[in-house]
Parts: sequence; structure tokens; C-alpha cells
Amino acid sequence: MQVSVLGCGWLGLALAAELVQRGHSVRGSVTHVEKLGELAEVGVEGYLLELTPTLTGDVKDFFDTDALVITLPPKRSEAGARERYPAQIRAALEYVSPDTRVIFTSSTSVYPELNRVVTEQDAGGDVSESGRAILEAEAFLRERNATILRLAGLYGYDRQPGRRLAGREVSGGDAPVNLVHRDDVVEVLVRVLEENLRNVALNVCADRHPTRREVYTRQAERYAFPPPRFVEPHAQDYKMVSNEALKSIVGFTFRYPDPLADAP
Repeated sequence: MQVSVLGCGWLGLALAAELVQRGHSVRGSVTHVEKLGELAEVGVEGYLLELTPTLTGDVKDFFDTDALVITLPPKRSEAGARERYPAQIRAALEYVSPDTRVIFTSSTSVYPELNRVVTEQDAGGDVSESGRAILEAEAFLRERNATILRLAGLYGYDRQPGRRLAGREVSGGDAPVNLVHRDDVVEVLVRVLEENLRNVALNVCADRHPTRREVYTRQAERYAFPPPRFVEPHAQDYKMVSNEALKSIVGFTFRYPDPLADAP
């Protein structure tokens, strides 16, 4: 299978490398020339592409592919992100053949804090600006029968929850978290590609939802950084993202179902 990965950052590069290991031909895009070497090291054909929001760079045959995986999160701090991000995704799709399968890594930020378990049908409502931008992008991706994977907070390897909060005051310590290990996300993406799954939105989140206090304390112990100081209010509005649809439709079993367990 020929696969193009638009956005070979922390997740996209890991996916591209895994696809190469499984015998697929992979093209990957980056926005900085120094990143092309990282793609070459794992056997990925590299392209310099940037969405500004129009597509610029070395397009060539990047979009001439069996499947396109879009792993471009919106920049939360960027002014006008809500308008800019959907325009970026739309611009990329202009180059995609109707026969090309499209897989989009969305986010569980599309769900409001409803103080209960949320499923794929609960998207919308009172969500963040980035959540609204992603929902707008999802709307026209659905017109292309894209597969939409709504990812929980990513962790693993050099990205550990709580490190950026080391020693700081944190509220909501009793609120449950929604996390997923990068290896599990990569495996889900590979499965979706190889099983030709289309026109569905699925949550990708670990089985267990420990509290912030449990997760941040465990990570501080394991990686030897100061734990945050938990202050009032200890409880706050929350959501617990269900992965039941993923497990039912794809038959997926998480390698790391519990974010408190040891993992690379």
C-alpha cells in the first residue's frame, strides 16, 4: 500500500516508521528541511510541505497515494486558529483524488465536560476554540467519507503527563483523565489502514481513567521530577471518553489500557 502521512511530527513520524516496517511504501511531509533526514533514516520519502493555509512546497506526487493520513493538530495559541485550521485541511483535500482513502487524527477536545461518560455522539456544544476548529474540519472530511479518530491526550517516551506541571499548583486533582499511549494510537491507525475502514468516527482512549492526582504523582515518582501541588477545588467538571465503539468495530485491545502502568 502507498501511504502519505501529512504531518510527520511526534505521532506522524512514529506511524510512518511503523508502516515502513510492515512493508508499505510511505511518503511523509515536514515543514523544516532539517527534518527530512529523520524521515530518510526510517525509510520514508520526505516532502517539504506547508499549509499557510494554502498548500505550498514540493507537492509533486505526495497526494498520488492509496491513503492519506492527516496528523496536523491546530495551533492553540495561533490567532484566528478557528478559521485557519479548517481552511488548511480543506486546502490539502483539494489535491486528493476521490478514490484516495483519508484518515484524520481528530481530538477528544470536541467533547464538552458533561460529568459523565461521553461517546462519539456527544461531540459539540460548549467546547474550546480548538475543539470547534476541529469539528469544522471534521464536517467536510465526512463529505469525503474520511475515517476520523478522536485521540485522547497522548503520552509515552519523551512525553509524560505532569512533567510540565512539576512543582506547580494544580486544581482538579480528583478529576479523571483521558489518555492514550502513542504505541496504541499507531497500532489503531495501522489497523484502520490495513482493514480499509471508512466513513466512521471513533474514540481512541485507554480503558482506565485514573485521576489527575494519581497520574501526575505516579509520573513524578517514576521520572524523578517534583510532583505538582494539588489545591482546591479538587473536583471539577470532567468527561470520561468511551472507547467501546473502537473495540467493537475494530476489535482492538489496548497494549497499555492503564495510564498508571509502566510503559516506554
